[in-house]
Amino acid sequence: MRTKREIDFHVEQLESKIRSESERNLKALTVAKLYYSVGAYEDARKYVSRFLTVKENSAKALHLNGQVRHRQVFALTSFTMCPAFLIRSLRLFTSGTALCNPTSAPLRRTPARRS
Repeated sequence: MRTKREIDFHVEQLESKIRSESERNLKALTVAKLYYSVGAYEDARKYVSRFLTVKENSAKALHLNGQVRHRQVFALTSFTMCPAFLIRSLRLFTSGTALCNPTSAPLRRTPARRS
């Protein structure tokens, strides 16, 4: 899936098939990763938060939440929350291999766009 519109359609189809709210929340991390991959950070944050209601100590979810908030830093004022989620995720990882996942974007400050 390459666009937010395609992901929206996929999520709508997925959620219509799942009856249980807890199962929807468990699938929310996968959905959040899809939204993150296309740059829909607010939607990604929403779905990560849903997942964290079920598994609040998930290192992968906390790491993705920190990455999402890091990407939102220029648009929102969530910069103060970013380090807390990333530090918590690092403490929960038993090995650093998951943090070296080639699919995860590196955490670095992106320069502001000029028009």
